Amino acid sequence: MNEIEQKMDDLRQKALKILEEKGVQDQSLFRAGMEELIQEVSIYQIELEHQNDELKKTQAELEASRDRLYDLYHNAPSGYATIREDYVVEEINRTACALLGADEDCRSIIGDRFTRFVDPKDQDSFYFHLQDSLQKDKPVLCEIDLAPGDGGTPVSVRLESIRESGEEGGQRRIRSSIIDITRARQAERSARDSEKRFVETVDLLPDAVFETDRDLTITYANKAMADLFGFFKTKEKEKVNCLELFSPERRKEAEQAIERICSGSALAASEFEFITEDGQKIDGLFSAAPIETDGSFSGLRAGITDMSELKKLQKEAVRARKIESLGTLAGNIAHEFNNLFMVIFGNISFAKMELEEDHPAVNPLDTAGSAIEDARELSSRLLTFSKGGAPVIRVVEPVSTVKNALSKLDDCERISFEFHTDETIRYVYADPDQLSQAVSNIAVNARDVMGGNGTVWVWFENVSGRNSRGEFPPAGEYVKIVFEDQGPGIPAEQREKVFDPFFTTRTGSLGLGLTIAHSIISRHKGVVDTTRNLRKGTGAGFVVYLPAYRRHSAPSAGENWPTDAEDRRDAALKILVMDDDEAVRRISQKMLEKRGCEVTTAADGQEAIDLCRNEKDAGSGFDAVILDLTVRGGMGGKEAVMHITALDPEAMVILASGYSSDPVMSNFQAYGFDAALEKPYRMADLEAVLSKITSGRKNRKS
Repeated sequence: MNEIEQKMDDLRQKALKILEEKGVQDQSLFRAGMEELIQEVSIYQIELEHQNDELKKTQAELEASRDRLYDLYHNAPSGYATIREDYVVEEINRTACALLGADEDCRSIIGDRFTRFVDPKDQDSFYFHLQDSLQKDKPVLCEIDLAPGDGGTPVSVRLESIRESGEEGGQRRIRSSIIDITRARQAERSARDSEKRFVETVDLLPDAVFETDRDLTITYANKAMADLFGFFKTKEKEKVNCLELFSPERRKEAEQAIERICSGSALAASEFEFITEDGQKIDGLFSAAPIETDGSFSGLRAGITDMSELKKLQKEAVRARKIESLGTLAGNIAHEFNNLFMVIFGNISFAKMELEEDHPAVNPLDTAGSAIEDARELSSRLLTFSKGGAPVIRVVEPVSTVKNALSKLDDCERISFEFHTDETIRYVYADPDQLSQAVSNIAVNARDVMGGNGTVWVWFENVSGRNSRGEFPPAGEYVKIVFEDQGPGIPAEQREKVFDPFFTTRTGSLGLGLTIAHSIISRHKGVVDTTRNLRKGTGAGFVVYLPAYRRHSAPSAGENWPTDAEDRRDAALKILVMDDDEAVRRISQKMLEKRGCEVTTAADGQEAIDLCRNEKDAGSGFDAVILDLTVRGGMGGKEAVMHITALDPEAMVILASGYSSDPVMSNFQAYGFDAALEKPYRMADLEAVLSKITSGRKNRKS
């Protein structure tokens, strides 16, 4: 009998005893009911046992789930904490403890104030975060830095908190997730630094760079872009469609090119004409590529290379070649003219010496001499174009030089000049005669376009450096002179031609005035150009840049050669004249012999050298040797002077040439000459040189 059956038998015996005590006689009926009851109880017992097994299984599963949840809570990638409104931490997982630098069982954190671990600079941020979380029914976010209790490296975290419903102990609470964002912050800073470096690098590029959105509105432009076009500097001009950058004449072509870019094709560098905010047109190379997002067009990235200066240099080169070609022709013609003028001048001077002052032929000779003077001036203007010509540079005060030049202009009675200078203008390196001619030509152009009546404004200004458009020569110090008139102005299509040889819009004009001015200023290592930034004038504007004298103070006065010819007859001078033109040799000989000189002539440099050697071998020597610079088919003065000075160091060697703008003429001493005579020379010019020779002889004798 098992335990259950024994218990049931005991119960049955107790029940029978109770029935006997109550006088129940029919016990068989009871036994039947009892058997049925025992059977039901047995079944119930089995059911209870099954239920007990289920409860144990459920309890085991609950315990396993609780362990999983505990492990998940404490080992979650995010930290979790329950924080009271008095900042006390009631509950926290191990991940949050690690962020705070605490041990894994979190005993050192629970019951402590969370603010102890908040970076001092973020205490206020956490306070407002806690208050917002307690007031709102939705999660509240903030980012703060934690200062670990173990003195470790600060940690950047994102808090997401929500209020806990109900209160316990009179305290409100928030439940917060704490996510480590230190690496994200570092990546963000790195991205910002990278972007900053990119922007700074792109801003250093000389080319204009920009990006657009899908509507072609410019969203980014580097510094060169802003400087070149003038856009993007004010909020009113922030939204600029890239098509606005192209000149109206080229916009249709630009639209077609950009349409191809939008279709996914990159555009190689192509020439376009652009227009700036102030309406100035510039030439440039345009290249662009599409920007794609998720495989579809989202904008374009483009660059523009400003070709204006290069184009300008190319035009200057073409203009220089034209002037050089013209100069070669003009120089040769002028040289031949000067030789002829020399003969005419000399014969006129010689004829006047033979006549009394009241002789009827004196006036016609003077008139002829004046005409030759005018022809000589024309020849001098032609020589401005002569190849290799150079001004005789010295330090010049520009304001007085310009004023004096303009005061001597013809047909300017109804032209008024207004001069403006607000500071002490520096001296410049210039040939005063050529500078006067250049500014006079600019003023004559203004006179002609104004019909001989109006005002010309002239500004003087000290400037330095080099602007972004390369308007003046490489970095340095310059004096800027601006001319403005009241004429009709220069049409845009003619602006690039005004300095071209023979370009003119006026009947009867040769079209050389501005070309000569351009040639002169260029040879001074300066720049002359047109300008549209007028201050007062309504017509044309011209700007001239001249290299400034290296010191701000005025230069000391230079020594002049003696021009007094009173002592020219102190002694007879032996002079050798070398020239390849026989007529020039004859007239020079007559002029010198008239002054008591002993004259020998030579046709080329080699003959002059031989004569000098013979003279020295004879124990004598020439007091002076006049050498023609160029000799056709023979040795010229430039080569002969070295041999002659070696043979006779005491001889005065004088250079004579019709090429007044030749660099040897402007710097004759560097080539071994003692003086220079510009053909055609007059008797007065000879007297000045003779005086120098005589003075030199005295100095040697003393």
